[in-house]
Amino acid sequence: MDVIDFIMLKEGISKHEAILKAQSLLGEVPVVPSVLVSTPVVKAEPIAVDIAFLERMFSYFHNCLFNSHPALDYLDSRELDGKSAASCPPSSNRN
Repeated sequence: MDVIDFIMLKEGISKHEAILKAQSLLGEVPVVPSVLVSTPVVKAEPIAVDIAFLERMFSYFHNCLFNSHPALDYLDSRELDGKSAASCPPSSNRN
């Protein structure tokens, strides 16, 4: 716990208000009264995902897995069959 966390808990205020309070204790910034201001919540638009790019990346790493001796040793150590993992189609839909 640092000083800011202590002020937050002791005063029951937000982190920003605690920082301002700590600065005011140092004499740098006057204390701003704690006022709850409701800010409108803006919903972010969903990020468009380039499906073709993700499929290419999956295929790349899927192929790299079976060309990597450490990866194959790991599969063996976990008692996983590399052939069954290889049968997973790169463009499978996992919904």
